[in-house]
Amino acid sequence: MIRYIFFVFYFIAGINGQTIDQRKKLLDLSEAYLKKSQSQKAQADSIARLKNWPIYGKLSTGEEFWLKRLAANRMPLYYSTENLTSAISISTDHVWPGGESQLFLNGNDMIVGEWDGGRVLIEHQEFDNRAFQIDEYPDLSDHATHVGGTMIATGINQQAHGMSNAAILYANSWNNDDSEMAAAAADGLILSNHSYGTRGGWHWDSFSDEMWVWWGDTDVDLMEDYHFGFYDEQSREWDEIAFNAPHYLIVLSAGNDRNDGPSPGMEHWVWSSLENDWVLSTDTRNPDGPWDCISYHKISKNVLTVGAVNDINDGYNGSNSVNISSFSSVGPVDDGRIKPDIVANGVGLLSSVSSSIEAYDSYSGTSMSAPSATGSLILVQQWYQERQDILMQAATLKALVIHTADEAGEYEGPDYRYGWGLMNTSRAIDLISQLGNGYLIQETVLLDSDSLEFQVSSNGSHPLRVTISWTDIPGIPPAPSVNPPNIMLVNDLDLRVIHESGTVYNPYKLSPYYPDNPATTGDNIVDNVEQVHVPNPEPGIYTIRITHKESIGLAQPLGLIVSYDIPGNQMIHVNITGDDLTADGSEENPFGSIQAAID
Repeated sequence: MIRYIFFVFYFIAGINGQTIDQRKKLLDLSEAYLKKSQSQKAQADSIARLKNWPIYGKLSTGEEFWLKRLAANRMPLYYSTENLTSAISISTDHVWPGGESQLFLNGNDMIVGEWDGGRVLIEHQEFDNRAFQIDEYPDLSDHATHVGGTMIATGINQQAHGMSNAAILYANSWNNDDSEMAAAAADGLILSNHSYGTRGGWHWDSFSDEMWVWWGDTDVDLMEDYHFGFYDEQSREWDEIAFNAPHYLIVLSAGNDRNDGPSPGMEHWVWSSLENDWVLSTDTRNPDGPWDCISYHKISKNVLTVGAVNDINDGYNGSNSVNISSFSSVGPVDDGRIKPDIVANGVGLLSSVSSSIEAYDSYSGTSMSAPSATGSLILVQQWYQERQDILMQAATLKALVIHTADEAGEYEGPDYRYGWGLMNTSRAIDLISQLGNGYLIQETVLLDSDSLEFQVSSNGSHPLRVTISWTDIPGIPPAPSVNPPNIMLVNDLDLRVIHESGTVYNPYKLSPYYPDNPATTGDNIVDNVEQVHVPNPEPGIYTIRITHKESIGLAQPLGLIVSYDIPGNQMIHVNITGDDLTADGSEENPFGSIQAAID
């Protein structure tokens, strides 16, 4: 049973949708970002030609790169791709046509955006006239084609079946990504994938000379690249796009910067602001990791940052079956927020490439885990729209994915390696199927100086889990330094769950000072996601209370997900390989016939 004790106020043009003012703001941002990026690019290209720096290209490792701008110290900043059997790992195959859930989801008529290192080979046989190159970038990209295929490939080669094999792809190069993203969001785009990042920390063979390059700023710190975990201007800009586009979820790869670096004393390149050029150095600097190695726009609050785990060939089988890849970047970020948000498979993914319309290759990297998640999110939105006749807001979709993630890591709860866990598409979709029967998805608004309360009833036989997420106001970047403690959260909401006896349950939180420690519970003052988990609830009435600290402006929209009791209508799984005598109807142990499930 669930009882609501609150009043919801709706604003003209719909607080749950994109308002006229938000659309205008997005178009204004698009124009401003375009002018800014074009000016920065022209300046960087001019200096690069004078100094004979590469402007774009492809390394022997397959990494594609592109000069974006100059940093404040005049160091060139490059975008680069992050590539070094995924559907089974995150249970997306369960909801495909012929899958165990019998839901036949394929992303039909759903649109997903992609920004990447070049032009997608839209003529590839796997795209079946469903991929469109929106800009006019001249050079084909294996990486962009691989990422696009991971999301929407038809499955002509069954091993390269995309997560949403009937969806539509709008592909763009990364040249003016922030401007184009704002414009696309103004036109209603709801999901986009970004499997690239700005070079940070140590990077091997950046100049094709088989030497290490350190991309830190020696004027800020001689040992550590301050960009790791640092909320910078690009982080703020992407948060601003998301803030003005309530239904638009931006998905990013976490990066491959863990365990990078040369032996102490090895000669390497480093930027000298005094020489205004690269110089050779043998100074010892910190290797990347083992913590705090996510950087630039991946730090944004309102995006979904995806780390990479090794393939789980037989599907999830407990937290011990999930192992972080050797390269996947991990948190914390400087203010202690949880990054990555989730993980997905990023090792050994076969997908389409651009060398021919029938070409495939196997890549690894967080570049691959992000589109696995993005393509699967299409199916989650498709199912929600079919059931509810609307789309979820981005914050609600993010909350749902976090709420239904499989436990990963050594301890219960979130951590800085796996975030909130391994994405589980099937579980997210099952929750939508069972709304009203032990599960709740609620999109609502918290007014300034107000609170929200919900009541749910539990008989104690099923864990109680409550998750909220909200798209926060962009933060203000601090001055460059290593690990500044400035909190970037602006609207600080507070989630509490109170049993009728008076027992109060607090949300998870982590400490950036002890990143290897298990999550504790208490007052989370940094994350714009909060979750309360009561694994063994006492029977009775529970009040879910949402409040806030200080002023939150007029109001703060939020998404709420609740699992509060055993559902009245349960999903019973049937598969031809099942055994009617020993089955219990679960995904792991399905019945062999529909009649056995009915009986």
